[in-house]
Amino acid sequence: YWYPNQMSLPDKVMHWGKQVWKFLSEDPRESNSEGGVFPAIFGTVFLVLIMSIIVMPLGVVAAIYLHEYAKNNAFTRIIRIAVINLAGVPSIVYGVFGLGFFVYTIGASIDNVFYAERLPAPTFGTPGLLWSALTLAVLTLPVVIVTTEEGLTRIPSSVRHGSLALGATQFETLWRVVLPMATPA
Repeated sequence: YWYPNQMSLPDKVMHWGKQVWKFLSEDPRESNSEGGVFPAIFGTVFLVLIMSIIVMPLGVVAAIYLHEYAKNNAFTRIIRIAVINLAGVPSIVYGVFGLGFFVYTIGASIDNVFYAERLPAPTFGTPGLLWSALTLAVLTLPVVIVTTEEGLTRIPSSVRHGSLALGATQFETLWRVVLPMATPA
């Protein structure tokens, strides 16, 4: 036991540090009413890492296509409006969609096709880290697309034209001039 009134300030700081480390590094016990939060922190960090690996390339490539390569016609404008509208959808709607689509539809289909006789209980048809990461990727994809496209819009067309006039291809201009300038966005 510890008696805070009998402890010096360094002893209190040391005790506090030990308790914080214990809280952050241990597993929960007693129906999550005591113990640590390590699995929750690790799961959250891993979830965000998987989500970022999925959404960053897709979002940046989609924004580059919409801004640099797609013709400015009615279909492209409809796609942009849809992306902007998807960025405003509440997260609970994405959560329900992820549960219904990823877990119950895709996960259950994977269980039925590949593991119908081998597994006694559903494996992919249950909530998990992969389905959560895919749901968060769908949630953040419109934001990444809109942000990247706004960053690409800030680059003056004179820079693009200058690079093309010096003999660079459109891809070289995009890769070596436009994207480095748009990186802060």
